[in-house]
This record gives sequence, C-alpha cells and structure tokens, in this order.
Amino acid sequence: MKTYSFALSIIAASLAGAALVSIPSDANAAGTISIGVISPNDVVPTGTAVTFQVSSADFPGVPSYTVSDSFPGSSVSNALISKSGYFNWTPGPDDIGTHVLTISAFDAYNNRHTITRTVRVTEASMVSIRNLAPGPVVAPDTAVTFSVAALGYANPSYWVSDSFYGSTLSSRNIDSYGNFSWTPKKSDAGVHGLSVRVTNSSGRTDTVYQTVTVKGINLRSISSRSVTVGSTMTFGIDTFGMTLPSFRLTDSSPNNTISNATVVGSDFSWTPQAQDIGTHTITVNATDIHGAFHSTSFTVTVSPVSTVIQTPSQPAQPAAPAKYVFRTALNVGSKGAEVSELQKRLKADGYFSGPVTGTYGPLTKAAVQKFQKANRLQQLGNVGPGTRAALNK
Repeated sequence: MKTYSFALSIIAASLAGAALVSIPSDANAAGTISIGVISPNDVVPTGTAVTFQVSSADFPGVPSYTVSDSFPGSSVSNALISKSGYFNWTPGPDDIGTHVLTISAFDAYNNRHTITRTVRVTEASMVSIRNLAPGPVVAPDTAVTFSVAALGYANPSYWVSDSFYGSTLSSRNIDSYGNFSWTPKKSDAGVHGLSVRVTNSSGRTDTVYQTVTVKGINLRSISSRSVTVGSTMTFGIDTFGMTLPSFRLTDSSPNNTISNATVVGSDFSWTPQAQDIGTHTITVNATDIHGAFHSTSFTVTVSPVSTVIQTPSQPAQPAAPAKYVFRTALNVGSKGAEVSELQKRLKADGYFSGPVTGTYGPLTKAAVQKFQKANRLQQLGNVGPGTRAALNK
C-alpha cells in the first residue's frame, strides 16, 4: 500500500495577504493574532510608507492594539496603529536601521497577545513606485498597474522580476518609460514580491520593491496524481486574500466516495475505494466569512491494487520528495513550518549545522548569509524576494 502525502499549509490572510500566527502570551487566554504581508516590503527606504493589517481570531470582546519598537529613538508610536489594527508608518532619516516591531492585542479581560515583525529602513532611494492601482491586493484577471519614478536618471532602463514560483509575470510587463501593467491569472494566486531594477548607461543602479497579493487558492506540493485503491492521500491548500475560509470538495466522477474525505482543521484526507477506480477531477471550493469565493481543481487517477514482485537486481525506488516552495519573508524571530523547511534545506546544502527547531535564530541567520554569498546575493541574513527566488530554483 502506498501513501501519498502532500504538505499542507493554510494561509488564511486578511486583505493584506498571507499571515503569521502568534502564540498568546497568556496560556489560558483564547484567541490568536496575525500580521498580513508588509507592504511594500520588509526592507524600505526612508520616506516610504510601511503598512500592514493586524487581525485577531477567537477573541472575547473587541481587541485593542499597541505597537512598540526596539530601535532607540524610533518614530514608531501607538498613534500609528488604528483601532481596527491597521498600521501605517513612514520612517524618516533618523529611523535608518533595523526595527523589531512588537504588536500587542488586549482582549476584553486585558489578556495580552503579541506578535513581532522586523523592518529594515535604508537610505532614501531615488527610485519609487507611484500610482499603484487598484492596490496591493487584487483578484485574478484584474490588471495591476503602476509607474516607476527614477529621479536623477538619464535614459534609464527598467527590469522587473517576481519571487513567485511559476508567475505569469515577465520582463515584458514593464516598458521603456517605467510603466508597469500585468493581469494575473487564477494560477497566480499568492504573494508576489516584485523587484524593479533601474539602470543607466553609466552603470548607476537602484532597486525598488512592491508586494502584490493575488486573491485565490492554490494546491501545494502535489508529487503525484495517481493513487491505488486503499491508499490514503492527503493534500493541502494555500489561501490568499481570504479571511477564515471554509472548504467543500466536489468530484466529477459519478458514484464517488469523495464525501468520505475527512477534514481536520485544514488537513484533507481521502482513501479511495474500489468504486473510485478511474479518473477524478476534484474541485476545492473555498468561501470566507465575507462571502468571497474561490476554487481550484486537480485531477487524480485511482488504480486497482496490483502485486509487484521485486527481484534483488531491481530494488524498489522511493518516490522523490516534493520540492518545498518558499513563499514568506523570514528573518530573526520568525517561527513555524516555513522556518523548519528553510533549516532542512540549508542543512541539506551544507550551510546549516544546528538542529531543526522552526525558530529563526543566529545560527539560521548565519547559514542564510552563507547561502546568499554562494548565490551572489546581498548578505543580509533575512529571506526576502531575491533569496526566496534562489531557494525556489
């Protein structure tokens, strides 16, 4: 009997994109908080507004929010986070450096829940993105447009790239005047880290970043679409731009047993029976609490059980594991499955010698810097769009 596993991760995002979940500081307090994707990026030049949405779930009462910063003399204050958890901060020249932002949410019983994100502020860039429309979160088949302003550049040239694996975006989406236009497809559902590089004939160069989240759902890490009767298949979904989605499965094949699929949280498991032999087009439908609906389909072939006699000269070959696709910005303080996968990858490549803990600490940072050096990337020690692109090659 074969078992086909598909790693699962649900990213139930607010309108800002994918989220990271915190652990309540009071072990007896219900609820969690999450931070959406930072726009435009977690590395920004001075004068660029940094925004993200803080969301809460299962809180008793309406939460209130505060924000603090590890950076001495920071211009961050509680006035920058609204009652609904929307954070908007424009760093100035005195904010150049690394900021560890701690966001606290207090429930009706004054229990405190915290989560952190790191933002690095650099010197002001002469390049900026203007007139982003319709915004940083879009639906599939909706055109995304913006213009790139390159002050002080004579006859600049423009290139654009995307950290999203399999993106339909290409360098053709930006013209010689710095005007960008791209219409994402359903397959582009996810968080896209766009990098726009500007150069001129004298060799001067600048790069500006923009995060765009395409709403929808995607299947992830499917290594095989063929199973035998009695084999249990599990698979996972990433959701983007959706709040607390619920799921429903349908099957194109008549007399199927897909209704027997089990759902535990966001983990899907199905064991096909003899009546399922054949080809199935399974559709996963997702609906969030605001009524937003997205769906995606995949095909599975169910075969009868066969007996295979193996000789010593023909040993069984294990199936190659599915390659993990990194999608999230990571840095010191990050925790979770994505960090564990990063540590496994760096250990396999010989850059990381510590234990796989799921916590992004100094050893992980040092290993990332070694990886960045080997791939001719800036050795910042955090996993941004360029490093994710190198990891996902």
